[in-house]
Amino acid sequence: MSQQENFFVARDGYFTLDPGAYFGITPRNVWSKHFSTNEQYRVQLRANIPVIEDDGKIYVIDGGLGTKPDQNIVKWFQCRKDQDLLMELKSRGIEKVHGVFQSHLHFDHMGHTFTDFKDAPIYVANTEIGNMKYPDELSRGSYLTWEKSFYSSSIRPLFGNAQIGNFNVIRTSGHTTGHQAIIYIKGSTKILYAGDVIPSSFHLKPSRITAIDSMPLSTLRIKKDLLRKAIDEKLLVIFSHDTEHAGAYIGGDPSDPKILEFFD
Repeated sequence: MSQQENFFVARDGYFTLDPGAYFGITPRNVWSKHFSTNEQYRVQLRANIPVIEDDGKIYVIDGGLGTKPDQNIVKWFQCRKDQDLLMELKSRGIEKVHGVFQSHLHFDHMGHTFTDFKDAPIYVANTEIGNMKYPDELSRGSYLTWEKSFYSSSIRPLFGNAQIGNFNVIRTSGHTTGHQAIIYIKGSTKILYAGDVIPSSFHLKPSRITAIDSMPLSTLRIKKDLLRKAIDEKLLVIFSHDTEHAGAYIGGDPSDPKILEFFD
């Protein structure tokens, strides 16, 4: 494995969102200094997938857009698949994934999970399974339709925080009621994947929360807790959707974190 001994970040393509959804209450004159929009006034996001080798086994955190995203999703969110998680794994000689940790089950985080990794344990919050099966009216567009074939997957529902080997799973809620953050610590590899609680480096500031979060005040509280942990324990923060940088080490105060070093 390259980078940090047993860890790298794979890419699984791009999609777009309306800036109102991605930046929430952050005004345009602030976010537009860092992001440009396309001809349909959308901002581009990338699916970043942490891949970890732990005791000879391969684990991924989230499943990206998938090799062949749903055509309605492709149309609505302008998906572009010039990068693919499976292709990158194969290029690195990785033939098998031994476990999947899901932050949540929105379409851009589970594309490969129930098809390409269905024989591996899939660790997902029990609440999030319910969210995908029976989405509410506001979040319905973010979930794919639950299929019978998903039942054959090796789902391991989690009912709160959990320690699974060197992986610490923290129920955050906020973005969705079943959203989870995943921390991995072993030797010099110390990673925080906060999913869509911190989707990009721009969203490090606690108040920068997406408009599609189910419970923004919960997001705000847990985000500060996670930022404090990342600063105190020198964790590498991985951004789920940043198009420029896969992650960063941060310092300063959780209410106004500073980027010390980017990770690509």
